[in-house]
Amino acid sequence: MTLDTPIDGSSHEGVMKMKVKGTVKFKQGAVENESIIDLTGEGTTNPVK
Repeated sequence: MTLDTPIDGSSHEGVMKMKVKGTVKFKQGAVENESIIDLTGEGTTNPVK
């Protein structure tokens, strides 16, 4: 991900959306674990100075 920041410290107006999906599995001895990740996020930025 690349974010461009204005030199004067203000922020650009816009919306950022992201979606993450994944599975993490591990086994340690007799213990097995599986974690499923399904994440959706959205952020809105308004100009400030």
